[in-house]
Amino acid sequence: MKDGPVRVLVVEDEALQREALVAMCRMLLEGRPAEVAWAQDGARALETAAAFRPDIVLMDIKMPVLDGLKSARRLAAGRARPPEIIFVTAYDDFAYARDALALGAADYLLKPVSVEDLRRVLLGAFDRVVAARRRAEKTERLTRRLRAALPVLRLEVFRDLLDGTLICPGAGPPARERLALAGVTSEPSLAVFLALEPAPGDPAQAAVAEQDISRVLTRILPRRGSPAWLAGPAGPGRLGLFCHPPLDLPPDAVREWALGLAAEMRGEAERLTGRPVSAGVGDVHAEPGGLAASIREASAALRSCAQLGPGCLVHVSDIRPETSPGPYDDDLPPMEPLLEAIRLGQVDQAGALAGRLAGEMSFSARGSGSTVPPRVLGAEFVALCGRAALEGGAGSAQVRPVQEQILGWLAGASAPRPGAAEFERALAGLARDMAGLVRAAQAERQRGVVRRALAYIQARFAEPLTLEEVARAVHVSPYYLSHLLSRESGRSFTDHLTGLRMARAKELLASSDLSIGEVAARAGFSEGNYFARVFKRETGLTPSAYRRQTRPSAEDTPPGGKQP
Repeated sequence: MKDGPVRVLVVEDEALQREALVAMCRMLLEGRPAEVAWAQDGARALETAAAFRPDIVLMDIKMPVLDGLKSARRLAAGRARPPEIIFVTAYDDFAYARDALALGAADYLLKPVSVEDLRRVLLGAFDRVVAARRRAEKTERLTRRLRAALPVLRLEVFRDLLDGTLICPGAGPPARERLALAGVTSEPSLAVFLALEPAPGDPAQAAVAEQDISRVLTRILPRRGSPAWLAGPAGPGRLGLFCHPPLDLPPDAVREWALGLAAEMRGEAERLTGRPVSAGVGDVHAEPGGLAASIREASAALRSCAQLGPGCLVHVSDIRPETSPGPYDDDLPPMEPLLEAIRLGQVDQAGALAGRLAGEMSFSARGSGSTVPPRVLGAEFVALCGRAALEGGAGSAQVRPVQEQILGWLAGASAPRPGAAEFERALAGLARDMAGLVRAAQAERQRGVVRRALAYIQARFAEPLTLEEVARAVHVSPYYLSHLLSRESGRSFTDHLTGLRMARAKELLASSDLSIGEVAARAGFSEGNYFARVFKRETGLTPSAYRRQTRPSAEDTPPGGKQP
């Protein structure tokens, strides 16, 4: 037996009765794996139990020093599996019996105890102890196996969520049971993807980095309050995370929570790999099956990072048109990769996917017994691609003429059944044109974001301005705005802000008698000494020297105000 013999402790203050009980217990347990010890009162019972760790205790109630009821309470305290308590007393009093049973006593015997009564309660308690040990051993074995298999179980569940085999949230008891086996206590509803830049000539390094980053997540997610998460590889050089925000997080704070989480993940990944890491973040979708929408959104956000360069962080709301705040449509799953490529402005990928899909439609339409001509399928294809382009941000004035042209070709009386190659070329060309319109619209939208951001900075550069404030004003994330500013203008937010403040400071130094401190304050610098350091770094001159150079007749003004 794993825990050794069953240990029985007899507690009785009268020596003759104690010896009799010990002798009867040893007789009744003969041939069974058991040990019997004794103590002369409740206090000694506690001392003996500390080393003996009894499984069964036969306890007199009325004893000196410490009575049986109090001793039993202390014996049971702090033990995961309290001993079986059998009270033995000469007092036929209901109050004692009631108190004993309230303690969870296994039985209650009156003195003098007969062998048959003791056999019944003692062997019953022995069998319960043995059964409990076996259950505990079985549970421990299963726990060890589950703990050893947990990484594999978590990876399998992650992959099933990634490819749609397992639906979350709201898939019902089977899905929740699989999640529970993987140690996930709440159904994931948010997806984040990282793209790791592989080291040149060392493709294995990315795989090692993925494992290291997954281990880091075990520290990040609990600290950020996520009750459920799974992570795993989501393609070459890509790591995925599916999680659930903190349950007490207000809805309007979820986006910032997700961005903060992704930023920390990206920072840890860059620290571990020493190379740029991009991150794409989806929205939280708590509706049934909503994780699939978040996965598509995070994937779309990550792909859009290619337009900004490596090492950026994009939330789906940064790339989704303001007129289409919901998740990407999923009416026709076979076409979703193509529609998503159009929405993202991926011209070459859209063309390749459309050509392949057009070939499949042509083959299906020409199959045995089919009465649906390719041009009917093509018309639906055109409508879906046009809608995807509009969702991607293209204007209807540009989309409609392209649709009308291809629909006219499909409806031509001279080509009721166009050839497969011609059909594929036409639809592939349509998809490329639609994706091209989206790319142009996205580029214009990004330029518009930059223009609005620069105008906001221009209007408020003299105030205590931050990147986060500007990003909120133009309705994008700080990370996305930072990359757009750098890409479109070649200058960072700080460069723009400092440039405007420096220009204003130069103007004031050259045209006014304000003190250096007042010039700094009016130009937006919070502290005069800092202003002087920045001014010297940018111009090579101190503010006073610059004033003398631009106004040779001007004398240095005192630091506290105008000259008298």
